[in-house]
Amino acid sequence: MDLMVRRMRYIKISHWTLDGAIALRTPNLALIEHFPGNKMLNTRNSTSKTFQRFYSSKLPYLRTNSCPISSQWVGPKHKHSPQANLSDKRFVMYSRQMSTAVQQNLVSKNEQYASKFTEGNLQSPPAKKYAVVTCMDARIDPAAAYGISLGDAHVIRNAGGNARDALRSLVISEQLLGTTEILLIKHTGCGMLTFKNEDAHAVVEKNLGAEAKRDLAGLDFQPFPHLEQAVEDDVNYLKAHKAIPDSVKISGWIYEVESGKVRSVV
Repeated sequence: MDLMVRRMRYIKISHWTLDGAIALRTPNLALIEHFPGNKMLNTRNSTSKTFQRFYSSKLPYLRTNSCPISSQWVGPKHKHSPQANLSDKRFVMYSRQMSTAVQQNLVSKNEQYASKFTEGNLQSPPAKKYAVVTCMDARIDPAAAYGISLGDAHVIRNAGGNARDALRSLVISEQLLGTTEILLIKHTGCGMLTFKNEDAHAVVEKNLGAEAKRDLAGLDFQPFPHLEQAVEDDVNYLKAHKAIPDSVKISGWIYEVESGKVRSVV
């Protein structure tokens, strides 16, 4: 990837990779990565100055705007490292620019999370051997609302907490990773209660055109008119499916987005 390096506030080392490349993090730049060959980057202690020194035997171009950064050395000092003007076309920087506030939030919040992360020794199979099928609705926090600690369970999310959509993941969860119970949890105020299949197909055609509609011809968006009945139908579907062993315990629930409470259905 060869993107323009945009204006940023500071830069810091993320890590050196095994082949000697460097990866850097900034608030507005997710990564500056893969500098093959010898390299040298000297940044000055001034927010009005740009990269002053950069060396690589294999980098043909550097394209950039002015990039204010804080003082930091990246890489070993090298007596042959030249003073480089960023407009000099002998130099290049490959970067991934974060173009949205959502991406910026991902990086900044993840850095905070990773700085305190201590659960890297967890095993892949869920410790409590169960899977949760629930909706992708943004008002639901499965970990907090359903009492799931990191490493406890598989959480499978899709539109409506749909059992048919979740089947592939459930088979993997049970047969490859040893889960023995399923909690299927739908919720009040679900969007799947608000439309029919023909409505969804009409919206696709209106917004995306006839070709998109043709590509989705025959697709069942699987809306449902009655919440409790939908929970019962999905539980019965899973219990009847030959890919779900009879030994797997399956229960159906409703999460109330208004109160944060769950209630048993089946």
